[in-house]
Amino acid sequence: MQSVPAIGWCLLSSILFWCSFFPLNAGWLGWIALIPLGWVLQQYVSDAPVNRWYQRPVLSAWLAGFVFCLLAFQWIRLASEPMYAVYIVLALIISLQWYFFFLFSKLLVRSLHVPFILAASISWTALEYIRSQIWIGYAWYYLGHTQHDELYFIQAADLVGVFGLSFMVMLINMALARVTQRRTLGSVCSELAPAIVLVGVASWYGSIQIMKDAGQFTREQTPRIAVLQGNQPQYLRNDPELWKTIDETYVRLGNHAASYQPELIIAPETCLSITWIRPENDKLPAWAVERFPRLPVGLERCRAWASHYASQWKADLLFGFNVYDFKNESMKHTNSALLIDRQGNEKAHYDKIVCLPFGEYIPWADTLPFMKWLSPYEYEYTIKPGNKVTSLPWKQYRIAPLICYEDTVPHLTRSYMMQENPHFFVNISNDGWFKGSEEHEEHLVCARFRCIEHRRSMVRSVNMGISCIIDALGRVIALPAHVPSQGEQETKTGAIPVMGKNSSSWSEAKAREGVLIGSIPIYSEFTVYTVWGDVLPLACWLFICLAFCISIFIHLKRRHGSATATAANPV
Repeated sequence: MQSVPAIGWCLLSSILFWCSFFPLNAGWLGWIALIPLGWVLQQYVSDAPVNRWYQRPVLSAWLAGFVFCLLAFQWIRLASEPMYAVYIVLALIISLQWYFFFLFSKLLVRSLHVPFILAASISWTALEYIRSQIWIGYAWYYLGHTQHDELYFIQAADLVGVFGLSFMVMLINMALARVTQRRTLGSVCSELAPAIVLVGVASWYGSIQIMKDAGQFTREQTPRIAVLQGNQPQYLRNDPELWKTIDETYVRLGNHAASYQPELIIAPETCLSITWIRPENDKLPAWAVERFPRLPVGLERCRAWASHYASQWKADLLFGFNVYDFKNESMKHTNSALLIDRQGNEKAHYDKIVCLPFGEYIPWADTLPFMKWLSPYEYEYTIKPGNKVTSLPWKQYRIAPLICYEDTVPHLTRSYMMQENPHFFVNISNDGWFKGSEEHEEHLVCARFRCIEHRRSMVRSVNMGISCIIDALGRVIALPAHVPSQGEQETKTGAIPVMGKNSSSWSEAKAREGVLIGSIPIYSEFTVYTVWGDVLPLACWLFICLAFCISIFIHLKRRHGSATATAANPV
C-alpha cells in the first residue's frame, strides 16, 4: 500500500464509486469502492508525514472527488453548449464533499475521540445531507443510491431515509479499510462484525416489510390511469413552429391512450407549446393586453384545447403547463401541474417550488448580467417558484405532484406528507435535455427512495426518460408500452409489467414514445421517517459542530497556556 501514492488510491475509489452507478450500475461495488479512500483517510488522521503533492491526503481526496463528479454529472453538458460551464462549476462545488469529508473525520477522531469508522460515516452522511439542502447541491449520487436494486436492504429507508443507508454502506467500507490495513482479529470483531450485523438487521427488517406487503391481497388501487411519454428532443422547444410538432405527438398519444378508457391521463412537465393563462376575475387586465397583444389569443387557445381534448378523451387530465397568472395587477410565470376535468375546467394546480438554476432562472442575473450567456434558451425564460406544497384532489384521492427534479429532494416529499397526507405521488418531468443518457436511470433511482421513505406509490410521466409506476416498496411495477406507428401491428397492450425484474429492464422503456395504462396501489400508513425526518444526518451535524467547538476551546486553552508560560519565564 505504501508504494502507491495517496492520489492513486483516491482516484481508484472515485472510479470504482462511479462504476456503482449507471451506466454500469455495478451496485455491489458500493460496498467496497471507498476502501482505498479509507486507507488514505487513516493516513491523514494519524498525521503520517508526506513529502510530495501527490501524497497529500486532503488534496488527493478533493481531486478524486472532482474526477468522480466529472464522470457522474457529464450528462449535464448535453443540455446545451453553455451548460459545459455549469457542469464544470457544479463538479467543483460537489467535489468539496470529499475535501470536507477528510477534515470532518479527523476533527471527530481528534476532538471527540469518535472511533474511526463512525467518524467517517458521520462525516459522509452529514455532507450528503447538506447537498440536498443547498440550491446547486443536486441530491444525486448518494452512497445509499448504489443499493437501489437491493430490495431487502433499502426498505430501511422508511426508518432512516436514504442518508441512513449511506451511513451503513460507509460503515462497511471503512471497516473493510481498517481490516485490510491492520489485519487483526480485534479489528474484525470490533469494527467489521458490528457493521455487518447492522446491515443484516436492516435487510431482515426489509424482508418483513416485503412479506407484509405480499400478504395484502386486496390492496386498494386507483381507477385506470394513462401515462404519456413523448420522447421529444429539447431543441424543438427553441423554435415556436417546431414546438407545435410536440403538441401533435401528445395528441396522438392521448388518442391512443383514450382507447383504453382511462379515468386520468398524465403528461410530462411543460410538454405542450400551449401556455395556460389564468386571468383574475376571468378577464385580462388592459395593461397586460397592451403589453402582450397575443395574450387574448393564447387565453382562447388554452381553453379551447383543454375543453376539446378532455371531452374527446373522456378523461380528467393532469398536464404540465407554463402558466401566466394575473393577480393584483401583476403577472407571475410558473411551471405548474394542472388538474383539468372532462369539461376542460381547471380544478386545481401546483406551482413548482424547487426551480433549477440556469434551466428555469439565471442566478444573480441582475448583478452579473453575463450569467445570462449560460441560459440554454434562445429567448427569455424565467419562472417564479411556488410558495407551498399543494395536493390535487382527484376523485377520493389526494395527489402530490412533483415537477422535474422535485422527486430527488427528500425534504420536499416529507413536507407533502406532513401537510397534505397524499395517497400517491405523481412526477411529471422533461428529461429531453439529456438525450437518452444515464441521467434517465439515475433520476428514477432517486424517485424509488421517495416511495420507500413514505410508503407511497408514485407514477412518473417523463419526456424521453423513464415513465413508470413505482409501488411503496420502491419496485418498478410497470413501464410504458411502445405505441405502434400508422400501419404497424400492435403487439403490446398498454404496459410492460416488470414486477420482479431488476433495473436492466429499464433501458427498453426510455428514449422512445410510449403509453402506460395501469392502476396505482394505494397505501396509507405513516413511516418513522415521515414523522421524524432526517434525525440521523442532523445528529451527525451536531457531532461535527460539537467537535468543532471543542477543538476551538482546546486551541484557545493551549494558546493561553503558552502565553502564560512565556510571561512567567521571560527571555
